[in-house]
Amino acid sequence: MAEPGPARSPLELLVESVLAGAQAALRAGLDRAREDDPGRDRAEQLAAWLRQCSGGPPDPSGPGPAVAQTAGPAAEGPEPPADEFTLAFAAVLDQFGADDRVRQQLGGLPAACTAPDAAAAWRAFWLGCLRLDAQLAARWRGAGRDVAVLAMAAGEPAWTEPPAGPGTPVRVLVPPAPALGVAGIRERPGAPAGPGLGDVTAVPDAASLVQRVLALLEVDHELCHALEGLQVTGIHTLNDPVTAAEFRRELLRRLRDATRPDAGRLGRLLGLYQLDEAICSVVHQPPAHPESWWGDLATASHRLLRQAAQDAARDGVPAEVRPLELLPYADLRRYTAGRNVAYRVPRDQVGIVLACLRTWLEADGQAYPGRVIWGSE
Repeated sequence: MAEPGPARSPLELLVESVLAGAQAALRAGLDRAREDDPGRDRAEQLAAWLRQCSGGPPDPSGPGPAVAQTAGPAAEGPEPPADEFTLAFAAVLDQFGADDRVRQQLGGLPAACTAPDAAAAWRAFWLGCLRLDAQLAARWRGAGRDVAVLAMAAGEPAWTEPPAGPGTPVRVLVPPAPALGVAGIRERPGAPAGPGLGDVTAVPDAASLVQRVLALLEVDHELCHALEGLQVTGIHTLNDPVTAAEFRRELLRRLRDATRPDAGRLGRLLGLYQLDEAICSVVHQPPAHPESWWGDLATASHRLLRQAAQDAARDGVPAEVRPLELLPYADLRRYTAGRNVAYRVPRDQVGIVLACLRTWLEADGQAYPGRVIWGSE
């Protein structure tokens, strides 16, 4: 029996993934281009050169990509690996799991990233990026871009499209992977409201936020909730079907209350206050970074609530909203009723508010206490 060869280094895997992604992109472009496309010759020359690189580096003194042609079969080189996507994705996952900042912000690598189920690992990688701070997320989404091209080479992509706010660009949250039977998720302005939402024309932005939460709830098995109206306290996994169904019902009920066409200014404000709590009570363990996609979603919900408070104030109903975040827990505790959630964290995060589950609100002379997750020893 032949002895197994040496394991490839991270750098070798990176080179192979880049080559595989570039070749897949060129093949897809050549397949779609017209025969008389003026760029076809250069694209075919580049594809041939990349195939040479797949089998070994070209002669440094030889011609570059634009003229790399030699006579005979050797010009073509060996065929690309039989399973380019698997190789390229494994390389990205290896590097993702080795990133200390990723492991810190996610509390370790999600279990699905190392599972044999490639579809689950694909979702876990992209969903994990939604929990990272914006800079780190951009880095890893960029690292996965070529792999996403490979994943889409197997067929037509399917999409789930929760609506985004007006004037915002289309944003891909999870790229589709037809090779794995995985539909993509993208936010699209003007996407229709989903079934079961009722009449949401009074506050369409609220429905948009809810639909984004529901779309992620279907695929993100790391999601939890800390909604006080369903359980007394603590953080509860939404991977349990019964718990998930209860949460969906409560979320939709609060959406209907917040968007009732006949609600007055105060009723609209209190309805959105309850809805904001439900949206912001969808959390991970540990909670997502404040500058992540999930942090942006909470900020958008708070913005909607503030706008409702301003509308109420213009109609003579005094109102003030105070999200409980970005300050030490000791400074914000007086704005809560004491039913906060303690979450064990490293020593340098002790005493920090990790997530605002419910904002503090004062409306028409009555105060409504907030609620947070805070870092404890």
